[in-house]
Order: sequence, then structure tokens, then C-alpha cells
Amino acid sequence: MKFDLPIQVSTVLNMLEAAGYETYLIGGCVRDYLLGKTPHDFDITTNALPSEIERLFGNYPLIKTGIKHGTVTVLIDSLPLEVTTYRCEGKYTDMRRPDSVSFVSSLLEDTARRDFTINAVAYNDTIGLVDYFNGIADIKQKTIRTVGDPNQRFTEDALRILRAIRFASVLGFTIEDKTKEAIISQRELLNHISAERIYCELGKLLCGKDVDKMLIEYIDVLSVFLPELSDLKGFDQHNPHHIYDVLTHTVMAVVNIPPLPHLRLAALLHDIAKPLTFSLDANSIGHFYNHCELGSKMSKEILLRLKADNCTVERVSLLIKYHDVRLDEEPKIVKRWMAKLTPTVFNELIQLKRADRLAKNPLYNADRLRHLDKIDQISKQILQDQKCFQLKDLQINGDDLQALGYNQGKQIGIILNRLLQLVIDEQLENEYDVLEAKTKEWQTCE
Repeated sequence: MKFDLPIQVSTVLNMLEAAGYETYLIGGCVRDYLLGKTPHDFDITTNALPSEIERLFGNYPLIKTGIKHGTVTVLIDSLPLEVTTYRCEGKYTDMRRPDSVSFVSSLLEDTARRDFTINAVAYNDTIGLVDYFNGIADIKQKTIRTVGDPNQRFTEDALRILRAIRFASVLGFTIEDKTKEAIISQRELLNHISAERIYCELGKLLCGKDVDKMLIEYIDVLSVFLPELSDLKGFDQHNPHHIYDVLTHTVMAVVNIPPLPHLRLAALLHDIAKPLTFSLDANSIGHFYNHCELGSKMSKEILLRLKADNCTVERVSLLIKYHDVRLDEEPKIVKRWMAKLTPTVFNELIQLKRADRLAKNPLYNADRLRHLDKIDQISKQILQDQKCFQLKDLQINGDDLQALGYNQGKQIGIILNRLLQLVIDEQLENEYDVLEAKTKEWQTCE
């Protein structure tokens, strides 16, 4: 088997080989080639020392921030290629990075310290594939297995626990039994990992094709850093509209929303407050009054705890706040919501509401789903017809009002918003002459 490599990658491999060094592609790029995918990141391993790598590629831009651990990043035509010296690693006292690394002379020693067998296959054009730990077989059998003892691998770097689940979710693989047992038993080690690293892995995991299986099977692991999820497991909703416990309903909502990290997070957290707002009425029917408002607040706290970016925090909490709101099939009502949320966020709200509905009792879904389709159709028609629902689309502006005699910014803002509401409610045409006339009419009444 011969890989079709980018010219920049071939350049690095060929220059190292021509200088007498062993050199291989390693890790995710080799795995992706074997899966028939096109890699975007390329890691290279070699027996050349960092100083020799620097000397050999002295005519190229170099990034040396990883040199302490044996990595020199070579930039060729703006493509960053990490070139790392064969190494073994010392103790991991922080369960994150090795306290020290030692350079070694063989590829076998280097691959023996890697995380999973599917990431320990090496390749170059001369020798082809080198697979000391049966990674190729595991790729064919769709299996996630650690290189060596899983307990040792996870103790070295606890994030590997979450990476295993993420790989299984994204690739549609199964985690083999011993690795799974170690994940479960060592899950508390995730408490030693930074929130930023966990958040990054969580976003990728949620967008995987087997995310439903991973959420159900490893909910106790995810609950280490999202303890609020554990309360959803087995929580009976006691409501005819629900045939699943809150966790299963949540997982189904995640699957039914597009695989974008902020949308998947919104689905994951949309009912996070249900256990705290549960009540039974006189007929033993369950209700969750104000779970949207509390869930919005809780989701913001959770995402801030995970060090999510501000845009994601605000977007997710906003979607959760309104995910259960009633929307009427009237263009003016839809325009108000589009003005309130922006067209993009309103469209995402429809997607979240649809995912939520698809995770409920199908006996009650048909009319509700048709209703959402109608709302979606109305919003798209509003955009297509370029209907006015935002101040920027109003055919009169602050300068025009100043010319009519208004000189206070607050007063101008009030007038513009009054005009906008009349246009949205289809009581006025969005035409300058009409808007000007209405403004003058108000002036005469003051």
C-alpha cells in the first residue's frame, strides 16, 4: 500500500531519509489513510535529534515551542508538520505531561509509549506500514484498544480516558473490554485534567456518529466533570408525552440535532434542570415548571466551568431558555422572534425544538412537527421576501429623524422602534414616505 502524500509531507520525509535518518508518518494521519479518509494534520517521527532536525530544515520557518519534548514544527508552504524524535517518557506526576523524555533509537520503543493501537501504526514510502501492536487489525475490526496496559496509559495522561470515548463516538468503533474496564475504574482521574482540554474533547465526542451509544454507556464517566448529568439517568418523567427517562430523551435530542458543537451542547443541556423542577399534579402527571429558565442559568454555569468561549455560553443558554416557548404560525409573530434572536439563532431554536420533539412520544409528534415545519417555512419566506424585522432594514434612520427635528438619541431610538413594531405588525408599509408621515403625525400629537 502506498499513500498519496501532500508534496510538503514528502519533502520532509525525503529530506530526512536522504540525510540518513529513519522517518515515518505516525498517528492519526496514518489511521485516517487506512480508513480511506484524507488527513489534515501530519505527525512525523524520526531518529534524528532535535538539533539535527533544526540544522536540516534551517532554510524553512521553524516553530520550536515543543523542542523540550523533542518536537520541531517545520512550516512548508504554510503547512505545519510536527517532526518528533523517537522518545520514551518518564513519570506523569501531573497525569498530563511526562516529567521528562528520553530520546531513543528505535521506532518500536517510540510507538510503545503511544495511547491507542490505532494511533501507533507508522508509514513511509520506502518500507510501507510498520505495525508493532496490531493497530491495523483493530482498525479493520473497529476496536479501540490501548497500547499495553490501559491502567498505565490512563494514569500517564487521564485525558486518554475521554479520548477513547471520543474516538469510539467519531469513528463508530467499540472500546474493547479491558480498556473499557480501565476507563470505568480510572474515571476519577479526569478530575486532574484542565477544563479546557475536557471541553475540547467533549465537543468532538458530541459530534460523533455514535454519540448516543457513548453517552448512554459512559454516562458515569462524563458525570465526573458534568455531575448534573447523573441526575438525569433513570429519572421517570411521569408524563404521557414522554416515554423515556430524562437521560434517554436527552440523548435522542442530541442525535436529532445537526452535529455542530454548540447545537449538540444545547441539546445535551436543554433539560438539565428537570430533576430540580419536577412536580406531580393531582392526577400524578409530571410537570417541570420553569425548567427552561433554570436550565438556561445552569447551562451557563456549566459552560463557564468548562471554560467555553463566551459566544457558545451565550448561544447555548439562550437556546435553552426558549426551547419550550410556544410559537404561533403568524408572520408578524415569527418576525418578532427573528428580530429578538436574529434569523440564525431563531433557525437554531427551531432545530432544537424539533430535536426535542423527536425525542418524545411519537403518538403526539405528527401535529407538532408539522407546526414546526410551518414556522420554519414562514421564517424562510420572510428572508426570501426581504421583509423588514430589524432596525437596519427600516427605510428611515436616525439621520432622517434628526432632519425632522428630533435631536435626542434616546428619543430617536424610541421612535425607530415604534416604527419597526408597526412594520412588523404589518400596520405600516416599510416605505420612507409612509414612515415619515407617521413620524410627523406623532410630532403633531406631542
